[in-house]
Amino acid sequence: MGKPNSGSVGRLLRHSRHVVAIQIAILVATIAFVAAQISLLTGAVHQLDHASKTIAALTALSDDISDLDAGQRSYLLTGDAAFLAPYARAIRVLDEHITDLGAELAHDPETTRVLRRVTTAKDRRVKFADETIALRRDGRTAEVLHLVRNGTGRQLTDAIHADVHMLIDQWHVTRQRVASEVRERQGVVAFGVTVAAVVTILMIVWNYRTQQGFISELARSEAELRGILSSMVEGVVKQDTSGRIVAANERASQILGLTEDQLMGRDSMDPHWRCMREDGSPFPGEEHPAMVVLRTGSPVRDCVMGVHLPRGEQVWIVVNAKPVFATDTGTITGVVTTFLDITELRNADIGRLQSEARLRAIVENAPDAIFVRDATGRFTEVNPAACRSWGYSREELLRSTVMDVFEGLTLDDAREITNTVESGLPVSFTRSVRRADGSTIPVETRATSLELDGSSHVLCFTRDVSALRAAQQRTLESEKRLQAIIGNVPAMISYWGADLRFEFANQAMLAWFGITDGNVDGRDLRDVLSRPAFAQSLPYMERALGGEVCVFERDDKDSAGRRRHARVTYIPDVADERVRGVFTLITDTTELTHKVQERTRELALARDQAEAANHAKDEILANASHEMRTPLHAIRGFTDLALRQVDAGQSPKLARYLHNIQESAQRLGKFVDDLLSLAKLQTGRTTVEVSAVDLRARAEDIGRSLEVLFLAKRLRFEILLSTSSCVVPADASMVDQVLTNLLSNAVKFSYDGGTIRVTLADDTFVAPDGHSTVSALRMSVSDDGVGIPEPELEAVFEKFRQSSRTKTGAGGTGLGLSITREIMRLHGGTITARNVPGAGAAFDAVFPRAQTGAHTGTAPASPGDVHGPIPLPTAADLSRGVPA
Repeated sequence: MGKPNSGSVGRLLRHSRHVVAIQIAILVATIAFVAAQISLLTGAVHQLDHASKTIAALTALSDDISDLDAGQRSYLLTGDAAFLAPYARAIRVLDEHITDLGAELAHDPETTRVLRRVTTAKDRRVKFADETIALRRDGRTAEVLHLVRNGTGRQLTDAIHADVHMLIDQWHVTRQRVASEVRERQGVVAFGVTVAAVVTILMIVWNYRTQQGFISELARSEAELRGILSSMVEGVVKQDTSGRIVAANERASQILGLTEDQLMGRDSMDPHWRCMREDGSPFPGEEHPAMVVLRTGSPVRDCVMGVHLPRGEQVWIVVNAKPVFATDTGTITGVVTTFLDITELRNADIGRLQSEARLRAIVENAPDAIFVRDATGRFTEVNPAACRSWGYSREELLRSTVMDVFEGLTLDDAREITNTVESGLPVSFTRSVRRADGSTIPVETRATSLELDGSSHVLCFTRDVSALRAAQQRTLESEKRLQAIIGNVPAMISYWGADLRFEFANQAMLAWFGITDGNVDGRDLRDVLSRPAFAQSLPYMERALGGEVCVFERDDKDSAGRRRHARVTYIPDVADERVRGVFTLITDTTELTHKVQERTRELALARDQAEAANHAKDEILANASHEMRTPLHAIRGFTDLALRQVDAGQSPKLARYLHNIQESAQRLGKFVDDLLSLAKLQTGRTTVEVSAVDLRARAEDIGRSLEVLFLAKRLRFEILLSTSSCVVPADASMVDQVLTNLLSNAVKFSYDGGTIRVTLADDTFVAPDGHSTVSALRMSVSDDGVGIPEPELEAVFEKFRQSSRTKTGAGGTGLGLSITREIMRLHGGTITARNVPGAGAAFDAVFPRAQTGAHTGTAPASPGDVHGPIPLPTAADLSRGVPA
């Protein structure tokens, strides 16, 4: 905040201007040189980008030829019309790419000539492809496959590829040449920038060393002034003619809660100060002492103001401001403001005043009457509650004594109370107060000693207890009504203590036990209950005394000796975390028990009849299914014979009819086989031939047998392992049936291009005894399909049931999952369905590992190993002539 040496500052400014001028000249020259080189570099980069795009377009052209060839060969080998769409799309894209390249490279004669040759060869290749596709459509399959396997048409494709790759090689050479030119231009630009940077750094170093001498001289002068200011207990700031702070000492930062950098540049008009006057009103910035000094030229002294600190606190300061004048012109050049922190002193006064105000507010707003009396019993102070409660005005009470208001209170009583409280003992008493209207109310008064203005007084707190006494009376009446109700309800209610002795019993309970005198208080439960009933109830009594609510049933006898059945409820009576006794509720359930037993017998009879009917139904289904197989075999056999004798070319309609008959017979045969399998499983006529079955090997075999289905929907098939052994004791043919059913369902309801997974992992499940656990192997089959609604996850295992979400016309008898569950039941395992988050459905078949005499060892597999996916033919394989 001192005035530095003006000569040093002038020399420093002139030197800085010279250095800046030299640096600007070097920068302009460097920019001109670099701009010229960048222009040349931009042209080379454009050529390099053109070459790269041309190479990419030629590569795409080569890929289009491959796509055309693959689409045509896939259709010829499979006959699937779905491959014609990619084939047609490849021809369309190929024509577009050749047209775009011809327009882009019209300036290059050699490339244009080769493209014309490629176009001619392409047209010949497309013509040949269209001819072979027409042959395939006409049913001349053998002739088409002969052409494909002999590679007819491959020569045209190879010629096109050769021309395209020749162009690609030529443009690669062009791109390498242009890239070399780009690197050379980049080196020139980098050299120019480096030279300019070195010269600039040398100038900066020279400038820095020169400035250090001036800065050292300024630092010594400033250090002297700062040492003086930092030792002051007052905050000091200097503001310029606009009111902005340009300098401050350390104490100013401490008082205002801001760093020196935060203080610099702030002015009195900044709203963040949030200054206030002593009366709490805002202190506008234009009225701050510094702004008044700048406006009037006169100093301001002893101005008190409050300032809000950034951390949320408020500080109070007393401010003095004095103008600073220029020595040559006499005009104001700024203002110096000093301020002292008076927060603690002010808070002490405010705290005392606030404490008095809070105490008065408590007394004024207290709901109870509060008054002060002297030794003679005269009121010296009363609160509003006393006036409201007693009906007197404040002036009337201050002219009265406590003997005038409290009934039966004499002067001797008042003196005795005074003597007692002065000895340090509080006094409490209950009397009636005479209200102004002549009525009386009961009050409870507590008196204590109070020293006031150097003399002894009595401070009294009085509470109206009329409402409390009315409530007590209502409580007594309510208890009488409750006892009357409990004593006369038909339910049996009693209460006995922790010592097992009765404390209460209602009339119904007394009548049940034949107690005629009506008195059970103190009688032991052992004397009231029969010996068998007490023995049956004792464990529940102990649990109830431990704090547990118990409900149980017991056999009992009433007062006439008749056998009865009762439902007993024990409810602990807990107080202070201790059971004091037990409430007992007894309900006579004899008649209800008899009705339940009778209904149970009726339900058991109905169940047996239903099971017999169900068994008969299964027998009928089994016999009917068996009888239906013979005529179905005949239908299928005669249909096959007729198909072999019918010439499809001469009688296409008859051949189609025979194919329809054959397909319907196959579907009906599958349905009959499923019915017969399910009937055999449910009637116990199926033999389980247990052996050591490797589930991983069975999954691989079944997966290979379903490859055609996977290929039709472009599905991926994986087997995931999280177990060291995939072998379980099971019937191999039944395991194959389970896998076939689950994988067929997964294929039906998966989206095209999805994944079907078979996961084998260690697992356990609860044994039939309901206690021990059984080691098991879990086989999970999951898909990426539509999933199953949560309410239907169990219903899908019922006969002839399918999920509402999977009724898509995909076929099926609705018996596959029922058969699968019966097979898992025969193996002692389980099968459940669930949904996979973000995917489709999953079925978990759990096989027990318990040995049944079969050897279950196998070569260990690494947990987490992925065995698969099983390789399937792809479109690329078909395009290379791989037989499907």
